[in-house]
Amino acid sequence: MRGKAHSDEVKSAAIAALLTGQGVSEVARTYKLPESTVSNLKKSLTSEQFEEVRSKKQESLAELIEGHLQSSLNAARNIANQTNNADWLNKQDADKLGVFYGITTDKAIRILEAAENANNHEEEGS
Repeated sequence: MRGKAHSDEVKSAAIAALLTGQGVSEVARTYKLPESTVSNLKKSLTSEQFEEVRSKKQESLAELIEGHLQSSLNAARNIANQTNNADWLNKQDADKLGVFYGITTDKAIRILEAAENANNHEEEGS
Protein backbone atom coordinates (compact mmCIF):
# COMPACT_ATOMS: atom_id res chain seq x y z
CA MET A 1 0.00 0.00 0.00
CA ARG A 2 1.38 3.36 -1.02
CA GLY A 3 1.34 6.43 1.23
CA LYS A 4 -0.12 9.77 0.40
CA ALA A 5 1.12 11.79 -2.55
CA HIS A 6 3.28 14.78 -1.78
CA SER A 7 3.01 18.08 -3.59
CA ASP A 8 5.50 19.01 -6.28
CA GLU A 9 6.47 22.02 -4.17
CA VAL A 10 7.45 19.84 -1.21
CA LYS A 11 9.34 17.43 -3.45
CA SER A 12 11.16 20.31 -5.16
CA ALA A 13 12.11 21.82 -1.82
CA ALA A 14 13.38 18.44 -0.62
CA ILE A 15 15.44 17.98 -3.78
CA ALA A 16 16.90 21.46 -3.39
CA ALA A 17 17.84 20.66 0.20
CA LEU A 18 19.49 17.41 -0.89
CA LEU A 19 21.45 19.25 -3.57
CA THR A 20 22.76 21.71 -1.00
CA GLY A 21 24.20 18.85 1.00
CA GLN A 22 21.55 18.14 3.62
CA GLY A 23 21.20 14.51 4.60
CA VAL A 24 18.22 12.28 3.93
CA SER A 25 17.14 12.18 7.60
CA GLU A 26 17.37 15.93 7.99
CA VAL A 27 15.38 16.58 4.81
CA ALA A 28 12.76 14.02 5.83
CA ARG A 29 12.32 15.74 9.21
CA THR A 30 12.25 19.23 7.74
CA TYR A 31 9.65 18.45 5.07
CA LYS A 32 7.75 15.80 7.04
CA LEU A 33 8.44 13.13 4.45
CA PRO A 34 9.22 9.47 4.94
CA GLU A 35 12.95 8.77 4.71
CA SER A 36 12.25 6.26 1.95
CA THR A 37 10.63 9.00 -0.16
CA VAL A 38 13.59 11.32 0.37
CA SER A 39 15.99 8.49 -0.36
CA ASN A 40 14.18 7.77 -3.63
CA LEU A 41 14.29 11.45 -4.53
CA LYS A 42 18.03 11.45 -3.89
CA LYS A 43 18.51 8.34 -6.05
CA SER A 44 16.75 10.14 -8.90
CA LEU A 45 19.43 12.85 -8.93
CA THR A 46 22.50 12.50 -11.10
CA SER A 47 26.07 13.01 -9.94
CA GLU A 48 26.26 15.85 -12.49
CA GLN A 49 23.49 17.68 -10.63
CA PHE A 50 25.36 17.36 -7.34
CA GLU A 51 28.61 18.45 -9.03
CA GLU A 52 26.95 21.52 -10.56
CA VAL A 53 25.64 22.67 -7.17
CA ARG A 54 29.01 21.97 -5.50
CA SER A 55 30.79 23.96 -8.19
CA LYS A 56 28.42 26.91 -7.82
CA LYS A 57 28.87 26.87 -4.03
CA GLN A 58 32.66 26.90 -4.45
CA GLU A 59 32.48 29.80 -6.91
CA SER A 60 30.24 31.75 -4.57
CA LEU A 61 32.54 31.11 -1.62
CA ALA A 62 35.57 32.14 -3.69
CA GLU A 63 33.83 35.41 -4.61
CA LEU A 64 33.02 36.11 -0.96
CA ILE A 65 36.58 35.38 0.12
CA GLU A 66 38.01 37.54 -2.64
CA GLY A 67 35.70 40.43 -1.78
CA HIS A 68 36.52 40.17 1.91
CA LEU A 69 40.24 40.00 1.20
CA GLN A 70 40.07 43.07 -1.05
CA SER A 71 38.18 45.03 1.61
CA SER A 72 40.58 43.90 4.31
CA LEU A 73 43.64 44.84 2.27
CA ASN A 74 42.14 48.22 1.37
CA ALA A 75 41.45 48.89 5.05
CA ALA A 76 45.00 47.87 5.97
CA ARG A 77 46.38 50.18 3.28
CA ASN A 78 44.28 53.07 4.57
CA ILE A 79 45.45 52.45 8.13
CA ALA A 80 49.08 52.20 7.03
CA ASN A 81 48.69 55.42 5.01
CA GLN A 82 47.77 57.18 8.24
CA THR A 83 51.49 57.10 9.07
CA ASN A 84 52.01 59.61 6.23
CA ASN A 85 50.08 62.16 8.29
CA ALA A 86 52.83 63.96 10.24
CA ASP A 87 50.38 65.49 12.74
CA TRP A 88 48.93 62.08 13.59
CA LEU A 89 52.35 60.46 13.68
CA ASN A 90 53.79 63.06 16.08
CA LYS A 91 50.92 62.52 18.54
CA GLN A 92 51.61 58.77 18.89
CA ASP A 93 53.58 57.18 21.70
CA ALA A 94 56.78 55.49 20.54
CA ASP A 95 55.83 52.15 22.10
CA LYS A 96 52.46 52.14 20.36
CA LEU A 97 54.07 53.04 17.04
CA GLY A 98 56.51 50.17 17.56
CA VAL A 99 53.66 47.72 18.08
CA PHE A 100 51.80 49.18 15.09
CA TYR A 101 54.90 48.84 12.91
CA GLY A 102 55.56 45.30 14.11
CA ILE A 103 52.02 44.13 13.45
CA THR A 104 51.72 45.76 10.02
CA THR A 105 55.14 44.49 8.95
CA ASP A 106 54.37 40.98 10.18
CA LYS A 107 51.06 40.93 8.31
CA ALA A 108 52.68 42.23 5.12
CA ILE A 109 55.32 39.49 5.29
CA ARG A 110 52.65 36.84 5.89
CA ILE A 111 50.69 38.05 2.86
CA LEU A 112 53.84 37.89 0.72
CA GLU A 113 54.62 34.38 2.00
CA ALA A 114 51.08 33.23 1.24
CA ALA A 115 51.29 34.69 -2.27
CA GLU A 116 54.66 33.00 -2.84
CA ASN A 117 53.32 29.67 -1.57
CA ALA A 118 50.30 29.97 -3.85
CA ASN A 119 52.60 30.76 -6.77
CA ASN A 120 54.81 27.77 -6.01
CA HIS A 121 51.76 25.54 -5.72
CA GLU A 122 50.47 26.72 -9.11
CA GLU A 123 53.85 26.11 -10.73
CA GLU A 124 53.98 22.58 -9.31
CA GLY A 125 50.51 21.90 -10.68
CA SER A 126 51.42 23.06 -14.18
